[in-house]
Amino acid sequence: MPVDAFALARSVGIPVCFGSIPHTDMQVIYVPRRLSYQRQQWLVAHELGHILLGRARMIDSEAGADLVALSLLLPRDPFLRDIYELGCVPERLASRHPACSHYVISRRIADLGVSSGLFAPVTVSAP
Repeated sequence: MPVDAFALARSVGIPVCFGSIPHTDMQVIYVPRRLSYQRQQWLVAHELGHILLGRARMIDSEAGADLVALSLLLPRDPFLRDIYELGCVPERLASRHPACSHYVISRRIADLGVSSGLFAPVTVSAP
């Protein structure tokens, strides 16, 4: 189930714009056009993490924004189902999560405390 960080930002009323950052007091996420699709998705999810932490009156930090971004882009339960089905292999999981780099997928696997030895792809053979 692919997640689109741009759509998530719009759903909570945060505009996402391409280009340089003007001086403004509005909450807007600016994305450089030169970034790859996956980097754009990460940037938007990460910046949205800062905004959501602030709205929740929680301590805002880079680590906190990263954790929110991982949770937004790779929601726990659907991602665990994908791991169970495809195995703990970022290259395989990327086919289901094209907005995420192999690095982001690996970080989420580590964040969830999943060991590659615990999950192997499930195959069903005929009797």
